[in-house]
Amino acid sequence: MPVSEGRARLAAGCALPLPRSADHARVTVGIRAEGFEVVGAAADGDDVLEVTVARVERMGSEILAFCDPVAPSESITIDAPHLVVRLDKRQQLAVGDALRLRLHLPEVLVFDPDGVTIG
Repeated sequence: MPVSEGRARLAAGCALPLPRSADHARVTVGIRAEGFEVVGAAADGDDVLEVTVARVERMGSEILAFCDPVAPSESITIDAPHLVVRLDKRQQLAVGDALRLRLHLPEVLVFDPDGVTIG
């Protein structure tokens, strides 16, 4: 994804601050399924991503939600069919639901164009 002013824009309203050593024009961002937290509609900030639930897998001890960003940046490429979000098994969730997710920034992985970890 392209970098501008030290940030990688994932979607409308969601831009990740990058480590100062990320001086590349493009980076790859990796976010693990447990790197998200569901937040309320009033939550705000560059670390909040709006998604729509495309598929739900109830795994017993947890739920895996397969989600699509609501307004992805046109200049990014998502290499997986959906973002996978690990949620508490008690989360009420159905296909088509809208969620607001806060990214746990310390858990976001950033790689340079050669696949070397930045930060």
